Amino acid sequence: MTIGTSTRTIALILLSALAVGIFLLAMLAIILSSSAEQGTDWALIAINFRVWACVLGIIGCFVFAPISAILRLRRRESIVLSPTGVAMARRGEIVPNSLLPWNDIEKIVFERPRALAPRVLSYVFTENAARRFGISRGMSRQRAISGGFELSHRHLYPIFLAAHEKFSQLENR
Repeated sequence: MTIGTSTRTIALILLSALAVGIFLLAMLAIILSSSAEQGTDWALIAINFRVWACVLGIIGCFVFAPISAILRLRRRESIVLSPTGVAMARRGEIVPNSLLPWNDIEKIVFERPRALAPRVLSYVFTENAARRFGISRGMSRQRAISGGFELSHRHLYPIFLAAHEKFSQLENR
């Protein structure tokens, strides 16, 4: 089973960034027009923290957000669930060294990482897998699954749980 990147989520993030960029552009225009009306020196405007915050925000919203959205769409990342394990794929090809066998996953969890945070889908490594991946005893063996796929974490949880239950039993035989 392959779960691809959600173009709707990426488009929504891009539209949100553009809306914030337009708001920041309007705010910058208000700051500059009111400063010009009051006869403020342009050097004082140039060192104003709010002006620089607006400029950096506008650059981020109109330059970096579209670039990152286009790159994410071109990569076409997906999660691949198979009888051998979980893997990441880009443009329909499995990424080398991304396969995580089902017997390396102790359990699949869907919980809040800390109070008031949204619930996140993650998997917990077994002790042997954690040692192999270089996770020391003090570190958490739990790793979150990234978002932005066609299904939300809430919908992915039962799929991952069923696949883990089914395929980990196959490997233990």
